[in-house]
Amino acid sequence: MLFRLPASNSLLRLIVEILPSPKEAQAYRAEKLYNGPLDDEAGMAIKLCSAEGPLMLYVSKMVPNLEGSRFYAFGRVFSGTVYSGQKLRILSEVEPREASVQATVLMMGPSVEQVSSFPAGCMVGLVGVDQYLLKTGTLTTCDSAMAFHQMKYTVAPVVRVAVSVANAAHIGKLAEGLRRLSKSDPLVQTFLSPSGEHIVAGCGELHLEICLKDLQDDFMKGCEIKVSAPVVSYCETITAPTDMTCVAKSANKHNRIYLTAEPVSEELCAAISDGKFDIEARDHEARKQQSTRLHKEFGWDANESKKVWAFGTPL
Repeated sequence: MLFRLPASNSLLRLIVEILPSPKEAQAYRAEKLYNGPLDDEAGMAIKLCSAEGPLMLYVSKMVPNLEGSRFYAFGRVFSGTVYSGQKLRILSEVEPREASVQATVLMMGPSVEQVSSFPAGCMVGLVGVDQYLLKTGTLTTCDSAMAFHQMKYTVAPVVRVAVSVANAAHIGKLAEGLRRLSKSDPLVQTFLSPSGEHIVAGCGELHLEICLKDLQDDFMKGCEIKVSAPVVSYCETITAPTDMTCVAKSANKHNRIYLTAEPVSEELCAAISDGKFDIEARDHEARKQQSTRLHKEFGWDANESKKVWAFGTPL
């Protein structure tokens, strides 16, 4: 006998009966969520899921409204209470900013309903802070609060295409549409290549197809776009030091270069990925500081740390 269960009712019941409540879960998840010490004001409030503590809210996604011109900042309240007209600080990818919440809304699929306030443990949509956020960020009323850890993904945007407009008069709409597309999807990447092409990168062909459809139909209001053939980035690496030495000779045969390879430590890779280690250092003082950090923090040989030509990162 075959039983068909409505997916929405089944998922809702599983969430209610299986998942722990925010008050219970945050007690042991706080150290993995918060970037600061757990014994400060914000850390304690997060751990207790306190509605009376300072506001700590993490915005995980920007959701476009029906017109596609503005975005709801969708996230979760980990402590405190957020309400319409509230003044707060935004700890985003760029410098901290002061902002005011114009409205707080309950998001139910494609529809929204305005609610005056949301206490700790709730999911909320905010109106009026989208101009200060690129993709994600931490919102708080505590001056000493640190940001939440950024979300980590198991996939990366490795499939890319070049997009252009069929009508040259729509080039402005393409630039604005790409900006909105990048804001609405945490995983998509949009940038201008050195050759002047507008590039859209996604996590696979299906993801890219959905992004391009949203770009043309929603963010560019139906303006026709032209899309190049997809290109996949292949990234290879090594897991152990090489047991052979490569030799290259100069054109006049008077000079030789001997080359071996070994993997970079996981700590250095993590520091580069998290933006805690500047690989774009150019001036002498910055390169000197970079060399010192490589030696003291990551265990590099003092002489080798001074001979770094460049860092290679995936395209």
